[in-house]
This record gives sequence, structure tokens and C-alpha cells, in this order.
Amino acid sequence: MKNIVIRTPKLGTIATAVLMAPALLLMVWILREQLFYVLSGKLFGSEWCRYNYIGLSRVPQPIRYWYFVATIFTVVVICYIAAVRWLTARNSKLSYWVFAAITSFLCIVPIIIHTTPFYWMLLYIYNMGFTQMRIYGLLYGLGVYIIILGFLYWALRVPKEKDKPEEPAE
Repeated sequence: MKNIVIRTPKLGTIATAVLMAPALLLMVWILREQLFYVLSGKLFGSEWCRYNYIGLSRVPQPIRYWYFVATIFTVVVICYIAAVRWLTARNSKLSYWVFAAITSFLCIVPIIIHTTPFYWMLLYIYNMGFTQMRIYGLLYGLGVYIIILGFLYWALRVPKEKDKPEEPAE
């Protein structure tokens, strides 16, 4: 019995850009305030950070809440990029670099989102000391960074040439 292989038509360069750009713009628009605080450096010295991580914000457990929100965004981004990677033909240099550029930016957004609760966790441990749950939170944050970077490495691998039939030896 032969294996059945389903081949899907692959999208070109323009279709890849059109498919991925709205996702990037939507994520930046939704998270513009947090992205601004992290990218500008205000997160690491502002009162916004101090009030939020100790629980004076509207959310009762802000570190746990932001880890949850960041995890949801990470899962959505990883699934979206994996689907687009499967649908696109990355065999030309232009197609590959369009996919790689937008994928890199899409993976940077979850890293930035995870920076806020991870930094809060570090501040919390520094001010209050280690407990088992805080160590779990720290390990969770490091694990998410490793997963995102590992996924980015997988997504940006150069596609291999399809096995070409060997020419008969003369």
C-alpha cells in the first residue's frame, strides 16, 4: 500500500506578506502601551512597574495575570506562524526573507510581552525573597523564552531541497 501524501499549493511572496502583516499590526496595536514601556526602558524604572507588580493595580495578582496573557499571545503567535510556514513557498530568497523578517518581528512581540511579568518576578524575588512558587514563576519565564527562541530557530530554518531523482550513472 502506498503512502498518501497531500500536497497543498504554496503561497508566493506577496501572499505571504499579505497574510502575515495584519497579524503583526494587530498585535502591536493591541499591546502598544506595554511595548512602549518595554522598548523605551520606562518599565525598568517607572512607577507604573512598581505599582503593578505589588498588586496595587486593578488586577489582584498581576504577575500571574500577565504570565497568562503573555502565554495566550505566545500560543496564538506560534500556531499562526506554523500555519503560515506550512502554507508558504520559501524556495526563493525574496520569499524566505519576507517570511523571516515578519516571523522575527512576530516572535519579538511575545518576548517583549513576557519581559514585563518576568521582570516583575525578579523584583518580587529581590524584595521578598525566594519561595517555591516564585522559583516556579522564574523557571516558567525562562522556559517560555527558550521555547520562543527555539520555535524561531525552527521557523527560520532554510528549507531543504526536495529529493531530486538521481541521474543514472553512465
